[in-house]
Amino acid sequence: MRSYRSFLGKYHPSDYNVQAVCSTHDVFSCAESQLAWETIVGNAPKRPASHALKRPSGELVDRLFDLSLDMLGAASFDGYLILLNPAWERVLGWSLTDLMAEPYVSFLHPDDVEAAKARMVLLKGSDVQVLGYKSRFRKSDGQYLTLEWNAIVEDNAVFFVGHDITASSAIEVERDQTARVMEAVIENVDDGIYVADATGHMTLINPAAVELLGYASADELRNRTPHPTFHYNHPDGAVFPIDECDLTKVSTTGIALHVDEDAFWRKDGTMIPVSYSSAPIELSDGTGSVVAFHDITAFQAERDRQRAQVDEIEWFDEIKKALVEDRFVLYAQPVINLATGATFKHELLLRMLTSDGEVVEPDRFLPVAEKFGLISEIDEWVITHGFEIAANGMRVAINLSAPSMARLDILLHIERELARTGVPAGDITFELTETAVMQDLEEGRRFAEHLVALGCSFALDDFGTGYASLTYLRELPITYVKIDGRFVNKITENESDSSMVEAIVQMARTLGKTTIAEGIEDEETLVKLRGFGVDLGQGYHIGRPGMEYRNPN
Repeated sequence: MRSYRSFLGKYHPSDYNVQAVCSTHDVFSCAESQLAWETIVGNAPKRPASHALKRPSGELVDRLFDLSLDMLGAASFDGYLILLNPAWERVLGWSLTDLMAEPYVSFLHPDDVEAAKARMVLLKGSDVQVLGYKSRFRKSDGQYLTLEWNAIVEDNAVFFVGHDITASSAIEVERDQTARVMEAVIENVDDGIYVADATGHMTLINPAAVELLGYASADELRNRTPHPTFHYNHPDGAVFPIDECDLTKVSTTGIALHVDEDAFWRKDGTMIPVSYSSAPIELSDGTGSVVAFHDITAFQAERDRQRAQVDEIEWFDEIKKALVEDRFVLYAQPVINLATGATFKHELLLRMLTSDGEVVEPDRFLPVAEKFGLISEIDEWVITHGFEIAANGMRVAINLSAPSMARLDILLHIERELARTGVPAGDITFELTETAVMQDLEEGRRFAEHLVALGCSFALDDFGTGYASLTYLRELPITYVKIDGRFVNKITENESDSSMVEAIVQMARTLGKTTIAEGIEDEETLVKLRGFGVDLGQGYHIGRPGMEYRNPN
């Protein structure tokens, strides 16, 4: 068997890992060692063979062996270490005697033993020149170091050089763990995530992105660009020019961005409101981008709900002030006899004035008034001022809300106003919507019967939008059936609406009810209604509402 001098003298330094040497010990930095090696080997001027150094003397080889920062040694095929340099003691903490006294597998991590035995069999039975591998060696303090080896077979022994890669191995393990964690996060988060390469094409799309965008698999999106695929329109449907698309800017500007509200468009063409963040990422082909987006449908719904609540509170305050300051007004719209064209009566329409004098339509404040219990006060106000208008000689129709049906004090208030103003009860019609009456038919019946007992008329408003049956019309003390304007204004162009209106007229005539058509907007509609036998009508074609009451202050 050759000595270690033969081993060291035979192999050129390039057979060893220069960077591994420097990573084992902090004598030189890797950069310094690499520079030194390049200076010695790569950058030195070429010389004739006659100038080459002679093989080192035995004493110099001994010194190199002893001073090497790598772990140099040899092992016999019976499993014992037979030649070790001092680096083994420095790295592992064992004495050389201890290391050579036992089979070397006793110093290995238990999980590495079988691989080591198999490796010895491979080296002994093959012509492998150099074998590289890793194993974990136990230190004298019980901890394990990860060592990287290069081994060769010479003269029935294995010669090897090794160095400690524990630190770099730990970094690699941590990097792998981080990668696995990131993969688990990306695959399981609810947010959509995709990566686009330097050309803007999507290369990685997570399952959430596939689902949110309405595709069956990531393959349908891979290698496509985001803008024409799902970012081509604004939330309102207007075309989104590509030069304004933030998704395409990040890879060119290198600046991350966040967009609170935008819209992506699903495969089926429906819109999904999103917020998203985009950040540049350095890839092998250049600067790409990684985008994470979130469905904000629920957020927008909650925000709208909160805004509606704030809006309702503001309207509540405004209604209270309007009641105190008498800022409600009544408009009167004429209702004519379609056969003669004469004005039969006027429907009183409620409006509210803001503190600045702006006229507010009822659909903006009445729902809030009903919700917060102010509607009865408004109904009383309408009754009071409606009777005052009627006292001037105008027959009027007064609209009441559904909650008033169940309130005895409203009926008592009507009785007081009849007595106070002296208005003939026959000049007053009270209107309730079909939907309101059908919500509580018994209450509606009792309320209508009280009104009729006082001598007033009762009208069922917006007929055709609810579910009143022929039986209800026959049993309720209804004088007027008001046909909803949504049917009336389409009878010249929609055959089903025309047939519906004609059927209501025939049914009402059979039951002895007077019909009123709402929403007459043109002469053609008026003529057709007259042909159906409708009794009364109103609408902008007949007369627009005019203000009849307003607090002079």
